[in-house]
Amino acid sequence: MHQRAAVVRETGPSSVMKVEHDYPVPKLAPGGVLVKNKYSGINFIDTYHRSGLYKRELPFIGGQEGGGFVAAVTPEAEAQGVKVGDRVAYSSVFQTYAEYTAVPGNKVVTVPEEVPLDVAVSCGVQGMTAHYLTHSAHAGLVKPGEWMLIHGTGSGTCQWAAQMAKLRGYKVIGTCSESKQDIARATGVDELIVYKEAPGTSYEDYSSVDLVPKVMEITGGEGVKAVIDGIGLATWETSIEVLARRGIFVSFGNASGAVPAFPPLRFINKSGFLTRPKLNDYTVTREELLSRANDIYGWINSGDLKVAVRAGEKKNKNPPLPFSLFVARLTRAVADETNPRLQSWSPHAHRPHIKQSFEAPREARVLDESALGSPPPFARKRSRAAHRRPQPRTQTPRSSAQVDRCFPLEQAVEGHDYLEAGKSRGKVLYEI
Repeated sequence: MHQRAAVVRETGPSSVMKVEHDYPVPKLAPGGVLVKNKYSGINFIDTYHRSGLYKRELPFIGGQEGGGFVAAVTPEAEAQGVKVGDRVAYSSVFQTYAEYTAVPGNKVVTVPEEVPLDVAVSCGVQGMTAHYLTHSAHAGLVKPGEWMLIHGTGSGTCQWAAQMAKLRGYKVIGTCSESKQDIARATGVDELIVYKEAPGTSYEDYSSVDLVPKVMEITGGEGVKAVIDGIGLATWETSIEVLARRGIFVSFGNASGAVPAFPPLRFINKSGFLTRPKLNDYTVTREELLSRANDIYGWINSGDLKVAVRAGEKKNKNPPLPFSLFVARLTRAVADETNPRLQSWSPHAHRPHIKQSFEAPREARVLDESALGSPPPFARKRSRAAHRRPQPRTQTPRSSAQVDRCFPLEQAVEGHDYLEAGKSRGKVLYEI
């Protein structure tokens, strides 16, 4: 069986990523499920894999988060309560820019019909990254009431991080480009430093503002106790310069290029610290993963946290009941992955007919072959409604507060180009 997938056979610029129509569908491992993807999230780490900055075995399919419906389950996953036809979301799983992804059964969560899948997919990598950056990576060297500098608060992960830092009680200085300052202010930062944009991009021109004296003025000459920096090459030197005594430079990304090697003596003036963290090292145990997830879902449920903050939009302290119901169910399911009743909960009384597949490994349960090429009945109903409202298959702005842009998989290159050009104002997805 074959599928469409955005495949990288050699590393390099976005143009090396090609959409192939005959890539093999992955086989299921014990305990796994096969998800027919509707959406896949686009993250900067995906561009690092594609460019070769982070090494991967070639060839590979891009992406590491997605959502859709379960097309096949192994007996172990079925015993955990995962059913064929479930609408699910998942993250921290490779090879998601494709029609099908093999996912460990304990990483999928059933999504109620009332919650759009694009919203559910948006709650993956960026939220968890922002959580460990603001809660753990700084090693407790910044305390509530002290200053933290967060670069790039007008888009992506650092929209989350700015809000979480405020929830933790830190005083936050944000940075952003001119076109994103309304979004950055909406995150609740205490102070915002706005850069002009580099010609032809939405990226900050970091030479347009002298950051160091501005930060020192804001902090009374002390500097900040922590810097969260996903920009990299363009900001690492000023990030070190603005540190307070025994402050920490948290360098977690390379949006403008990788930070070069430099001597530790750069930190001697104020006895500073440096860390270069990654998500997997801050979700080592199931307990740690669940603790972060429960925080995030709780804040979304209360309206204290938004997946993306649109310009001119205030935080909703009373989200509508269907979304609250989703978060409550999701939190309970994550908190007790061993409870089949919680994992199998779904508002759908109807399940697609299933049959035994003698070709699938480990006697996996699969959808009828006639259903594998199309969504389950409840999704088809929604698709017909969408069909009555014709929409161009181009770069489509989303009306949802949670999603910035959604590209069709055929525009895989354009999706990466959009993110790397600094144009994103929130979560960017592929529609498969």
